Amino acid sequence: LPGTDFAAYRWGDTVDPIEPGLIDRPFVARELVPFGSAAGANLLQSLDRRMQEGVLDTDAVAPIARLMGVGDVLLRLDLQTDRFHLITATDAWRLFTADQPEGLAAPRTYGKAVPGRPVNQGISGIAAAQEGSSPPPLAIFSVDDPQSIVRAQGADAPVVVAGDGEGLVDLASAGLLDARRPILYAGSYATRPADLRALPNDAVLVLTDSNRRRAQRGVLANGFGYTEAAGEKPLTVDTSDQRLDVFPDASDASRTVDDISGVRSIRATSYGSIFGYTPSARPTAAFDGDPLTAWEPSGRKNERLVVQLAHPIATDHVTFVQPEGRGSSLYINAISLRFDGGAAIGSSLNPSSLRKAGQIVRFPRQRFSTLEIQVDSLHEAPNLPLTGSRVGFAEIRVADDARGARPVQVTETMRLPTDLLDALGKSSDDHPLVIAVSKEKTMDTAALRREFTIPTRRSFSISGTATLSDLADDAAIDRALGLPDAAHGGITATSSDPGGNPSTRASNALDGDPTTAWDTPTDKISGVSMRVEMPASQTIDHLDLGLAADGRHSMPTELRIVGEDGSRVVTLPKLPFYSDKGVNALRVDFVPLHGRRLNVTITKSEPLVSPALSLQPVGIAELGIPGIRRAPVPARLSEACIGGLFAIDGHSISVRMSGSTEDALRGRPVALSACGSTTTLTLAPGPHRLIALFNPHSPGNPTGFDVQRLVLASAARGAAAPAASLMTMAPRDGGPAVTVRQQSKTSMTLHVAASSQPYWLVLGQSVNAGWHAKLDGHDLGAPRLINGYANGWLVPAGVAARAGTVRLEWVPQRVVWVALWLSLAGGLACLVIIGATTRARRRGQVDAQARAATAGASIVSRPALLELPLARRSTRTAVAVIALALAAGVLVRPWVGLLIGALAFWSLRDRRVRLLVRYAPAAIIAGVAVYMAGGQAVHHYGTGTEWPSLFAAARIPTWIALFLLLTDAVIEWMWRGDAEP
Repeated sequence: LPGTDFAAYRWGDTVDPIEPGLIDRPFVARELVPFGSAAGANLLQSLDRRMQEGVLDTDAVAPIARLMGVGDVLLRLDLQTDRFHLITATDAWRLFTADQPEGLAAPRTYGKAVPGRPVNQGISGIAAAQEGSSPPPLAIFSVDDPQSIVRAQGADAPVVVAGDGEGLVDLASAGLLDARRPILYAGSYATRPADLRALPNDAVLVLTDSNRRRAQRGVLANGFGYTEAAGEKPLTVDTSDQRLDVFPDASDASRTVDDISGVRSIRATSYGSIFGYTPSARPTAAFDGDPLTAWEPSGRKNERLVVQLAHPIATDHVTFVQPEGRGSSLYINAISLRFDGGAAIGSSLNPSSLRKAGQIVRFPRQRFSTLEIQVDSLHEAPNLPLTGSRVGFAEIRVADDARGARPVQVTETMRLPTDLLDALGKSSDDHPLVIAVSKEKTMDTAALRREFTIPTRRSFSISGTATLSDLADDAAIDRALGLPDAAHGGITATSSDPGGNPSTRASNALDGDPTTAWDTPTDKISGVSMRVEMPASQTIDHLDLGLAADGRHSMPTELRIVGEDGSRVVTLPKLPFYSDKGVNALRVDFVPLHGRRLNVTITKSEPLVSPALSLQPVGIAELGIPGIRRAPVPARLSEACIGGLFAIDGHSISVRMSGSTEDALRGRPVALSACGSTTTLTLAPGPHRLIALFNPHSPGNPTGFDVQRLVLASAARGAAAPAASLMTMAPRDGGPAVTVRQQSKTSMTLHVAASSQPYWLVLGQSVNAGWHAKLDGHDLGAPRLINGYANGWLVPAGVAARAGTVRLEWVPQRVVWVALWLSLAGGLACLVIIGATTRARRRGQVDAQARAATAGASIVSRPALLELPLARRSTRTAVAVIALALAAGVLVRPWVGLLIGALAFWSLRDRRVRLLVRYAPAAIIAGVAVYMAGGQAVHHYGTGTEWPSLFAAARIPTWIALFLLLTDAVIEWMWRGDAEP
């Protein structure tokens, strides 16, 4: 455990971890079934979730590793993460090797290549395909300056975090986590606020937007639900909700909660997917005024949404808008409306509800405060896969009949935990204060909105990070990178469907580099267009096209080219999906076009479908307009002041971005800092609202950047200070030296040197009340939670002043020993019973053999059950037939119930029917196997969780086979009971 033998952390999950059989060192790993405490599982999950979702800042790994006493990070790349749509081995390796993670040594690799091929291979552009990187099965990164698993930490400069493990990982990403300082959670002191008021003055207070009130499932990715409002109660019980309660004694004051304005509440029976939560599909998305978001229930029918309005309204209609782009193969076609719990009013929906204007549903004028909407039925094409085919409402427009009334619209603001500053009150001014908020990938779909309250007047420094926006239009991305547009002698390239990956934007098709490309969306090709504005008029009579041909892109077969004086339609030859060069090059000639603007639309294509049944995009590596080429991307961002990205209490604050354009295009965060007239921020006591915009479609935000993190930092007495100077300074006393004298699996003996100051004794295992500590006989009691996961004992100054011996013991082991002795006694008793009953069993062997011989008689040689004398029959026969028929009718279909009942009855009368009942299931299952194997051979269906839904015709025959097996077993049981031996 302690000393120089450090634990290891590995990424991913296996059902049976292999490490315990290979190493003697302790290790820490995230498992689907959490081992240890809720706090420990929460910290591991916070780190691993980011890894699996591909958003991990690898600079956060070393600080968290030191916190956990980890000496080596094992990057295991031979796990089948691709099978479960998690991060692939190639992407994980690229994440760790694109730049050397701070605090980790260069990797030591083992093996040359991961065997096999990814099941679900994503689209990463031509460069990634041609890169041909082959990650090793295992890489080990040693941690610089690791900490011992068992150690002492000075108690004079703790960091007190209002949040949970998600907040710690965010602090680590910001470079603000120092493992040498004890870290405490404010939520741990929910019932002991006086302990918070007794903190030393150099304790740093940290507000984060973590410890959210939200549902959770035990999956590796997409496991979190949306952030709930304080005190929110579910509309229906979600049995899959397995949220970890890190602070069971705390209230919503210790949590980040959703503060909804515009309505009182919005709830739904479900949202997202049956395989994982999708917070962006939460019910409020149907009332946020953004048609790009939608409430999408996980089921298809009988799903309900209930909205409680802020005040009663009167109207005779509601407008419904279903998500666009789904086509007419699947949509809601019947709903029911209830007003204030009244009678249901049914209505039908048609494809007009799929358009932006939506469909108006009219009803008798109602005055109401509560509206309930239920999905009654769907229009769906046959054999439509269950996954990837969700439905819902992009917008539900409810407005009062009063003139000028606007539709009901909600605004969500995340309120940070209030317990820490409420407990300290004005005395919080004696402590440094850091407020750190981060973009939540699936929650902050329109703006990063946060609300917090401070008790005293303070000034704050401003820092943070930003990334190029996945939603920004292509021209905004080029401006963010410092590329000139057409008005400044360059080009302006945009696409009809902006957003996605900044590294596959439209201007990539004009940069002269065949390893970069403009990609269409992955769910739409036909009708997608690219528009080019040039600095001067051109005469264009051909294009030198380069089409991505890496085996992961579809191929266009027809283009419509539109200039300022006309349009041309050109047909392209059929081209292969794969080329050794990665690009299919061809010249396209047409009647000349003139002007400064050219629009190219893909009108027809040869689609390529991935093994996961997703449509692969078209990639245009080079559009090939003669004489037109985009300027090279500058090496560094311009660092110009940008307005409109960040506002506090409605006042905009200008910021600048610093960093390399290469990092920005890779999706790595770049530094953000305040500039212009406001480099520090002064806030009065009371509530404050912070809004960081990152939706490029919002007015006044054409920057192309997403704000990822904002950090406000204030020193004691309220002066602005850099966050790093407050969080990373070493405490005056690092704690006494700790030496391990003896250890076993359940106990440990330590020698602790004398200390002039109180200190925390830390045991770096998942916190558990079963551990107890004694220092020279002085009982330190049960541990407290420290460092986000560990056992900690606060040793007061009087006790710490002398060196001593600490005895750590896992007390529950005493009960285990008692149980083991009782088990031994029980085993001996069983041996005595076996010996005493051996003779009796031998005497009964003859009778048992006779009974077995009779029971084994063939069906043909037996009498049918109803052929036995009347006295041997019982009402069980009638009950059995009726029960089998009812069960089959209810669970499968009514006609299946009639079939099973008839066969059961006749098999009681006729031995030949009984033979049919016994052997028919094998024949049915064999037929189902042939049907499914044949269908797979003909259609070559891809693998995935939706695969069984492609063979719907096999369901009822399989049910019939199961009920016939049950019928045979019931008849056999009754025959043995009623027939004479």
